[in-house]
Amino acid sequence: MDPGKRKKLITQTTLHLQFCFELYEWEHAAGRVWLHEHPDRAWSWKLDFVQALLKKPGVIRVTGAQCGFGLTSVDFDGIEGLVLKPTGWATNSQRVADRVGVACTNSS
Repeated sequence: MDPGKRKKLITQTTLHLQFCFELYEWEHAAGRVWLHEHPDRAWSWKLDFVQALLKKPGVIRVTGAQCGFGLTSVDFDGIEGLVLKPTGWATNSQRVADRVGVACTNSS
């Protein structure tokens, strides 16, 4: 990808993500439940505004496997199977965290 285009996309996506985290902050302050999902190993988990929210009392970050929700794909041989896809979740609800922080059981 063209470096200028890549930089522009990163800037746009970071601004969008920052807006989403501002909404989570408002929801959290008002005592409402919120949930954020992003690939578990994404660089965005290290952003300062993400880390700031994760440090707030009552905020929980868990990792869950998408295969636990039945995510499947077809391989090069045409065989369908479960996809692990480690996913990071942040929420202010223990019940939600318990539900989305599932391990892959190799069954849908």
